[in-house]
Amino acid sequence: MLQEQPRIFAFGRDERVPSNGDLHEQFLELYDHPQIILDLRSIDLLGVAFLTELGQLRLHRRDLGLPLGRLIVDSQYVRNALSAVGFERNWAIYRTPEEALASFDAPDLRA
Repeated sequence: MLQEQPRIFAFGRDERVPSNGDLHEQFLELYDHPQIILDLRSIDLLGVAFLTELGQLRLHRRDLGLPLGRLIVDSQYVRNALSAVGFERNWAIYRTPEEALASFDAPDLRA
C-alpha cells in the first residue's frame, strides 16, 4: 500500500505547453516529491523546451535517489516522439491515470 499519494501534474485541456522559464517554474513542485505522475493526455506536440525540462527533472531525481515517476500519454504522436528521443527507456508510460497509480504498488525498476 502507498505511504504517500503520488503528486499528479496535469496540463489543462485548453493549455499549451509553456515555454522555458514558465515550464521550469511549474515543474519545480515535482523535483523533490517522492512519487510523481505527469499527465500529458492534453498534449499534442512536444517541444524542445519540454523535453529538456523532462530530462532535467530525470537527472535531478536520479541524483537524489528518487524514483523517476510515471507519464500518462494517450496520443500516439506524443508516444512516438518520446520513443524517438529514448525517453521510454527511463520513464514508465501509461495510457490512463488508473494504470499509472496502480503501478506504484509494483516495483519500479527504472532509474
